[in-house]
Amino acid sequence: MTKPSRGGNFLKGFGLKESGHDQILLGGEEFDVTMFSEGQKTETPNEPAVPIPESVTVDGASRSVNRDESLPGREAPFFTVSRVDDEEDAYGYFCSQCGSTDVSADGQGRLECGDCGNSHLADEWGNAYL
Repeated sequence: MTKPSRGGNFLKGFGLKESGHDQILLGGEEFDVTMFSEGQKTETPNEPAVPIPESVTVDGASRSVNRDESLPGREAPFFTVSRVDDEEDAYGYFCSQCGSTDVSADGQGRLECGDCGNSHLADEWGNAYL
């Protein structure tokens, strides 16, 4: 097995997965090529792997889970966790891949579950990424 290239690790960071290997001939020299793709599309992509509860306990307090709206993740969607008394005030996120609320978020809208690694990429990228 060959060592992943920096380019391959870069593509994996965007959710692409190795889909095959090939060889090409350039200038009389043969090179190994690794192909990447988004994977197989299904009729019901991004389905929760665990049941979505009405509420979860976070930091010793009961928090409601908004089961009507979700953000897609690589493995399963994320659901907003709110304060029970204020549905508009987002408190965090529930990962429906593993059932954890240990989800990190940043200012770009990226999410990552600290338990299983499920992630949501930013919906919009700033000019610094172009």
